[in-house]
Amino acid sequence: MDGHLRKIMGLPYKNLLSYWQHYWSHCLEKLADKDNVSFKMLGPRMLMQDIIDEIEGHGLSNPDNIDYFKRQIGELDKKDEVFRYLCHPMVACLLQRLGDKTNRDSSILLCKKILNRLAVKRYFTLLVDWLAEAIDNTAESNYESRKKINEITHLVISEFIAEGFVPDEIKRYATDIPGVAIAEGGVVLVAPTEFDSLKAADFESEEEYYKAVYERIKNRNAHQSLEVLKYYYYITPREAFFIVRLNGLKGQIDDHIGDINIYSPKVKRYIKDGHSLSKVEEVTEDRDSVNAAIPIDFTSIEQAKVYARAKLEEVLDIMTLTYRTQAPITIATNRYSVVADGEEISMSVSVKGNDPQLFDRDEMMRYFDALDLTELEGDGFKFLTDKHEVVEMGQGVLRRRLKNAARWYSKAIAADKEVDVLLYSWFAIEGLLKVGNQTQTEMADKNKDVNSLNVIQEFVTSIICKSYFQSYLRETYRIFLYHTNLNGMYNNYYDLKDDVIDKAGLNLKAGDHYKDGAFLSAVTDLTACINDDIVRDELAEMQAFYQSDEGIKAKASHIKDDLLMIYRLRNMIVHNAALSSVNISFYAREAIYIAQRVIRYVIDHIGGNKTIEEIVLGAKLDYQVFMQNFDEELNKLKNKGI
Repeated sequence: MDGHLRKIMGLPYKNLLSYWQHYWSHCLEKLADKDNVSFKMLGPRMLMQDIIDEIEGHGLSNPDNIDYFKRQIGELDKKDEVFRYLCHPMVACLLQRLGDKTNRDSSILLCKKILNRLAVKRYFTLLVDWLAEAIDNTAESNYESRKKINEITHLVISEFIAEGFVPDEIKRYATDIPGVAIAEGGVVLVAPTEFDSLKAADFESEEEYYKAVYERIKNRNAHQSLEVLKYYYYITPREAFFIVRLNGLKGQIDDHIGDINIYSPKVKRYIKDGHSLSKVEEVTEDRDSVNAAIPIDFTSIEQAKVYARAKLEEVLDIMTLTYRTQAPITIATNRYSVVADGEEISMSVSVKGNDPQLFDRDEMMRYFDALDLTELEGDGFKFLTDKHEVVEMGQGVLRRRLKNAARWYSKAIAADKEVDVLLYSWFAIEGLLKVGNQTQTEMADKNKDVNSLNVIQEFVTSIICKSYFQSYLRETYRIFLYHTNLNGMYNNYYDLKDDVIDKAGLNLKAGDHYKDGAFLSAVTDLTACINDDIVRDELAEMQAFYQSDEGIKAKASHIKDDLLMIYRLRNMIVHNAALSSVNISFYAREAIYIAQRVIRYVIDHIGGNKTIEEIVLGAKLDYQVFMQNFDEELNKLKNKGI
């Protein structure tokens, strides 16, 4: 890698604090990535609230839900030292009562007592201190020490998420210093007149003061650096209004729906200074634009946007039902402002820098991704050209189901609300995978009740796990190819040795095929010389996955748990139960991903007038055969491309 780029990226990590800062950013990027369906955060506050919601909504009568919650509580009590220190006696009591119909009220009370204790005893503060201690007092950076730091980091992030913070905003907290701006090279551009016992008045010049500030920042330990997390978590909100333009409405109006003010800027103004950058209250002679002003407790713009949008959409739903409009009533997301005491303190005017990760891949990578027509067997190419008519190959009932599933999936794609995304995705899955009693019995996990959820769990697990066995290695390999390409912008990003590049099949040329097996066999060599500890640990985890069938079994278990939670949330939405799960965005994301996989699989296997029963049962049988021959499949993978 180019030395300048290496410096910008902060590689290699100077110490564990530097590692943690990069890992923090890494986690938040995954959480913000809508295409990432496997990375979630679950902390004690989220879990306790989910249990309360489930008991109040459905009495926690489903044995699978009971088992899931007990497992999650047990894992947190084992891994989270702070949670165990503060709440273990109550947790032990909760585990004894959970699922007992005669103890539902006491289970809810215990969950609330746990939540209260976490708040009163300042769980977050203790969590951050524990994290700082793990960073400062660890003598050696190795896989185990980093794993501990990573696990605590996940708990800290989950607390931010539970509090309503959003990933894009949390990402900057690890390196942010309130009131201080630092340019590349360590030049302080802005700093308060007092910083960490330093006073500008004690220095001969601003330049000398800024140099001292930078040295103080540079030499901070983890305890000092991580105080910024507490600063943002406990920041005092400011009373303000979120002002946004509404599309599909016009008129000179000033009225309220609840505490939301629907108004025309021609009638009233919230921004008093006359220097608005957002132009949200800009008026023109020929238009009577309409805005909404939502009262908020402002701490951050991203949090404000999420809260205001959710609250405003409830009002717009009512307006849409009440008034028949030619144009839909929508929120102009590109025109908003946050106003406090007549001052515009945040607005929609922003410029995002270029992200090199968003650049188009180079020509070589596009070539590698291309479909190799010579590898298609039989009528493969013909089937590809006829794909748009493939639904017509099925029987009448299945054809109708596919079209309905596609329609629900399209609605999920278009939906703005996460609850709708989850609900429509589930409708697509559930409607398509209806099977007869005999198939239900044959599909069911022998340890579970025979029902539609069990069928969905077994089918989805069968199709995803089998493909994941191939894709996990391939996608990791492709990332390395992209970052190793000597002619690309990353130019050996990981600083790999030439002999390791050759051994791992990372020196592909136009016309070459992927060398998955070579890459897998070279993982030990890669981890030994790679410059990035985060990627090193991810490689170690991938290597462990392919050691035995335990990795794919664990993947199957996670998928089933996620489907259980998606189904639980679906039931709560349909039955109008209280819904406070902050993880719904992640489950909605996974639900739409699963819906897509299910529909595509059925389309791909619809030939020969197959019934849905044949397709569903065939998928499970294929997976069972695959697992029975796992060692052989693993050997095939290891020898692929060697």
